[in-house]
Amino acid sequence: MMNAITPITAAQDGQRKAAAVQSWNQQRSKMIDTFTRSEFAVTLTLQVLASIEGRGAGIKLNPSLQGRFAQLLELFAPAGAFASEGKAIAAQLQAVSDNIALRNMLCHGRPTMYHDDAGRWIVRLEMLTVVKAHAEPRETLLTQEQVKLTLKELNSVSAILVSRLEQLCRNLATAKGLTPSAPVAPGSR
Repeated sequence: MMNAITPITAAQDGQRKAAAVQSWNQQRSKMIDTFTRSEFAVTLTLQVLASIEGRGAGIKLNPSLQGRFAQLLELFAPAGAFASEGKAIAAQLQAVSDNIALRNMLCHGRPTMYHDDAGRWIVRLEMLTVVKAHAEPRETLLTQEQVKLTLKELNSVSAILVSRLEQLCRNLATAKGLTPSAPVAPGSR
């Protein structure tokens, strides 16, 4: 019989690393899903607003995500064409818009994970952004706690944003005499 203690550090390190990677991937996926829901609602709302005769005339969907958020923020601004409808939505829209850089890093950043003996992790995201034909490096560090907090806040503000945008679209569709659940045809006015 052996009484020697066999070290299991290597096995524990592998398990900790696997658990850290799994945790990061789950949190990252949830954040991307939350952004996706907001992005869809913003684009659909712009499409509906563009269909409103008079006030929506001239709205052309911006091809960039950041541009569509900026468009909607401008339309909801105090001097915007839909200021009265957007005043209850603008704060949530701005909050999600402020995190677009994070969304880009989550979707396009190359992750490098670090973890400690307790299994806590930090992710370093690196991305090359091409600006005027030059690649500019960007990076961010996200701790496990930051990711949890950001996800919680993003879920909350995004749920309110999506709900209010959907209600706005239903109200505008009803005012136009459309079926509230019927999507507006692309380019219709």
